[in-house]
Amino acid sequence: MPNLFKTIAFALISSGFYSASILTLSKPAFAGEPIIDKNCRYHERTQEVFQKIPPQNQAIISQTSHFQVNNEKYALQLLKFPNSTGVLCLWHPNAPRPQRALLNDERNWFNLEGIFNSFNCQFMPHLCNVPQRLKNVSILQDKEIEKIEKDASQPATYIVTVRGEKTEDILRTAYRLNLINPNQPKVIPLIRVYKK
Repeated sequence: MPNLFKTIAFALISSGFYSASILTLSKPAFAGEPIIDKNCRYHERTQEVFQKIPPQNQAIISQTSHFQVNNEKYALQLLKFPNSTGVLCLWHPNAPRPQRALLNDERNWFNLEGIFNSFNCQFMPHLCNVPQRLKNVSILQDKEIEKIEKDASQPATYIVTVRGEKTEDILRTAYRLNLINPNQPKVIPLIRVYKK
């Protein structure tokens, strides 16, 4: 009789663990890096965000470059999308950090206060403030940006190489991006290479 009770108890416990594991595994898990959209906004990985922002509109961080203007630190970041286009984002890591950052939409706030205490803003600036899409540089945005290099001859200035579109006669163009005033960047075409 005691063996019968042990067998029944074991069967009940096993079925409980089996049911719990089925329930756990049947729910989708979203972990890892946040999803970044074309406006340089970070979104928490959820099924709702995957539906709103399909994979072709999700960026990966391709390059980050830090610079300083008037003793203020900034970061210029290049995001790349699956279709090879790029978007330039600007961060001001020393800006007053928000108490809360908007990650999904107006109704869903994610409190970052606990995260600030455990991460260093130097290594994860996207947790310190809200990055913004670099404004007034539409000639560079949503184009196939091949590379960004600091211009050694001028502070807070970059050389940005953009590949020409398939329908254009231009193979690639190099631009000087001046960020001396990060809120009003200036873009000057330097060199155009034409197709044969």
